[in-house]
Amino acid sequence: MLSPIDLFPSMIRLLQSTLKRLCFLRLLYIEIIPRASVMKAIFDANLTFPFLSYLRLGRICQVLPSFLRSLSNLEYLDIGSADVSISDAKKYPSCLFPRLKKYVGSASFIPRYISGCAIRTVLIGCFRPWPRAHWVEMMACLSQTTVSIEQFSVGSLALQVDMILTIPDYLPDLRVLDLMQRAANEQVCGYYSSIIC
Repeated sequence: MLSPIDLFPSMIRLLQSTLKRLCFLRLLYIEIIPRASVMKAIFDANLTFPFLSYLRLGRICQVLPSFLRSLSNLEYLDIGSADVSISDAKKYPSCLFPRLKKYVGSASFIPRYISGCAIRTVLIGCFRPWPRAHWVEMMACLSQTTVSIEQFSVGSLALQVDMILTIPDYLPDLRVLDLMQRAANEQVCGYYSSIIC
């Protein structure tokens, strides 16, 4: 199904023009653009939002690194639906968000976006199982934030034994732990129901 933006190239220009004139924007929520090429066309317009503190995006992360780097006042970053592999995420430049308090998104981006932040809440997902070394790298990054992480939420495919075992070592001051499953029959990766603890 095509959105109005796909059907009308003039909609892209209209959206570019509108966003350019909203320099005092504090909250931006975009989830209407299905194709990365359309999103790239819009954000290649050298948009800057010096006051933006809340950003929520749909499946468009692959075209945003230069845009994200300009958002130094960001406090909330939600790129939750982005499916990016660990190797692809390593190709992205790091972005410093010194005021970031909440991150929602792919676990793959944590080393790129979270390091050195004052983050307190992390909600992660991943779209394929990870080896232990990647969980250790991600958790080590989370433990290096400027304040203690208080809430850690994990989506179903990120729910792996290797990840769960690293939580006490890297997030000792945790106040809220939310381990989510989407369906009743989902299993924790690396856990076998015949093993009883």
